[in-house]
Amino acid sequence: MTNIIGKGKFIVKKSGNGKYKNGWIYVSSKIFKDNSFPFTDQEEINIEIRSNGLFLTKKIGIVDLIKEHGLQNATLPKILEKKALKEPNHVFIYFRDKKVTYKKLNENSNRIANGLLSLIKRLGFGRSNVALMLPNSLDFIYCEFGIIKAGCTFVPVNYLLDDDLLEYILSHSRIKILILEHEFLEKYKRIQKKLPEIKKIIVHNAPKGFKFNNKMIDFQEINTSITKNPDVKVKDWHKMQILYTSGSIGKPKGILLRNHAVLAGLIIKNELLQIQDLKPVIVYCPFPLFIIFTQIFVILPSLFHDSSIIITREFNASIFWQEVREHGANLICYNKGVLLKLLNEPVKETDKKHSIKGAFGSEAPKELWEIFENRFNIPIYEGWPFLNGSTVTINKKGSKGGKIGSVGKPINGFELKIVNSDGKELEPGSDNVGEIISRSTLPISLEFYRFSGDKKKKYRGSNWVRTGNLGYKDKDGFFYIIGQEETIIRRHDKIFSPHEIEKVVNAHPFVLESAAIGLKKEQASDDEIKLCVVLKTDGSLKYDDLYNYLVQVLPYYMIPRFIEFKQELPKTLDERIKRLTLMNEMQDETIRRKTWDVRTKDFIKLDGLIFV
Repeated sequence: MTNIIGKGKFIVKKSGNGKYKNGWIYVSSKIFKDNSFPFTDQEEINIEIRSNGLFLTKKIGIVDLIKEHGLQNATLPKILEKKALKEPNHVFIYFRDKKVTYKKLNENSNRIANGLLSLIKRLGFGRSNVALMLPNSLDFIYCEFGIIKAGCTFVPVNYLLDDDLLEYILSHSRIKILILEHEFLEKYKRIQKKLPEIKKIIVHNAPKGFKFNNKMIDFQEINTSITKNPDVKVKDWHKMQILYTSGSIGKPKGILLRNHAVLAGLIIKNELLQIQDLKPVIVYCPFPLFIIFTQIFVILPSLFHDSSIIITREFNASIFWQEVREHGANLICYNKGVLLKLLNEPVKETDKKHSIKGAFGSEAPKELWEIFENRFNIPIYEGWPFLNGSTVTINKKGSKGGKIGSVGKPINGFELKIVNSDGKELEPGSDNVGEIISRSTLPISLEFYRFSGDKKKKYRGSNWVRTGNLGYKDKDGFFYIIGQEETIIRRHDKIFSPHEIEKVVNAHPFVLESAAIGLKKEQASDDEIKLCVVLKTDGSLKYDDLYNYLVQVLPYYMIPRFIEFKQELPKTLDERIKRLTLMNEMQDETIRRKTWDVRTKDFIKLDGLIFV
């Protein structure tokens, strides 16, 4: 297309009796009347300031995106099959020294799908929930797509869970078929009597001589030679996945995604494309494939974006840069744990010599954010996936745009606002902390699987959903999260995050890490604060010494009353501290006897202190 060039002008006009100023851009008629001019009268547009000028782009709506990609009946099988036809040789997955193209992914997932369909027919099942307990591997990916292509519901399971939580998820998800790595078999056997609904166990990587039986069969029985697309009608409203939350607060919740949830990948992809440095994208994903972030924010957007994904058996910071160089990754995914592990590696001259253009993830503390960017010259694009997909924000400005510490703005299709206890929307400002409530304008609603509580947590009969998170927004509409309501500490008319205490405590030379929790007392407005501390192996610290240090460095309202030295902190797989576990521990006599009360200068006695 030939460029049309004409002169324009920027004009400032006063309005509202001269009280306000508005900016107007004058476009010459030579450009405006040209058939290639992209805007219409009164059309909303995106306006972005970059270092070299002002950029105006069309604001693409959800309906436009769906029409553009022909996904009115969106399903994962349909998308993969289209990709395999149009771009068969595009590499979608890198794993160790192997590459998987769209064509190979489609064929190998078809092998699994056709094998599952044959098995289900013999068993007399209809559409079934199929659980997968495999480590990161190519077979994990093939099984995931194969299960969905067979018209079944894919349930990825965290194999690192303790027996009680593992039993809970396998029971709660009502699976009939379990695909299980052989090394996890003993774990399953300990709880199998409590799981009568599981009718067939498919053992992956069984050793030679393993004794199969009527219930346990070899993985190779479903890994057929049939590579054609299965003759299954998968509709957009059919169940696609049940993804379980990490359980950092209470039991894990099952989030049910129907096939039309693939549109979330399209929307997220469209938002990430607006970050100029991230094109083209080769994504390094350090996370397990079974976690929700990987499923919704890595696999689905990458499929739409024609990106490539680097997966690893497990994240290893010592070989991270080697893998980045081998595959030319230019985007990495992170959480707090990943950032810490990379920063704990020895400093090298090559720290800033790499192909990575940005990091996308969540829960990066402000101070860690700054240190990471300064050391590796990798800008962080912080996001917030509330309940992992029911609300999504992305901070596309980051530290360069003066928005460090913010989770950004809601992406196309979502709305957020801050309200007080009366439901009134609060004005912007860090002093106006309230609950964040969200609303989706997408044809995709938050849906829990077999959840007996208030499924949508609707806010006072409206379409707004309570997130249970407290925060505020600034004058530019960027949101800042203080923390989950259950973990927020209230004391002396102050509301603050445990992290505000922890970042100070962790600066002590003998402290490895810490966790602060607010303990609720009956009929008391103020929380009591307990601090759990893990000391470095080469450090020695007494309770009184730590308390005296905290008195000097913390505001009076953040000084803890209780301190416990622990060997380690309870965490989820994605490095989140299990604060509810720490709170519940205070009912345990053994833990109370190990907890120091700074007022009495002694360990807690068993009477006189009741926490709820």
